[in-house]
Amino acid sequence: MARSHLLRNTISISILSIIILVATSWTFRGSLLWRKVIYYPSHLVRPYQAPMLGCENLNVIEGSYCVFLHHGSKLERHIQTIGNHVDWSPTIRHLFPETTVHSLYYCAHDVDDAALKASRADIAVDVVDCDWPLVAIPDRIEVELWDANLSAWVPEQPSSSQFPSHSSTPPVVQSHRAPLAAV
Repeated sequence: MARSHLLRNTISISILSIIILVATSWTFRGSLLWRKVIYYPSHLVRPYQAPMLGCENLNVIEGSYCVFLHHGSKLERHIQTIGNHVDWSPTIRHLFPETTVHSLYYCAHDVDDAALKASRADIAVDVVDCDWPLVAIPDRIEVELWDANLSAWVPEQPSSSQFPSHSSTPPVVQSHRAPLAAV
């Protein structure tokens, strides 16, 4: 009788342990826990380095990166992990809070190689994205309008009062759809 209770308790604890393990692996922190287990420092496994994205493109800003932290990670903990010898405060330009869509991330400029290597080595960093320059918006957008008299598309001829010369904002974009033909 005692052996059956011991066996039942062992099976119950084993099943409960498996359920807890599966439940923690489905949470955000669970995947970070697995990352810590996989990259545990040893002579067989290379130290963790977060992947870098977008650095092969030609129009990236050199030394400018966006660092995406894992869901639930805090910036203070990240800075503490990478060490006090790396001073990020003058280089961080933008800090974006965690939302349901993305985790906490920040963009830093004028980052040296040592600071980048230390940041990528933090287990809480999901990915480092090379920063892209802003795309210039043209002062004028070419628009074609439907001319019902000509039954054709014609270029828009704005009046000089519609677009003052000192304005750098683009004009309002007109619809490119032709009117419906009467049945």
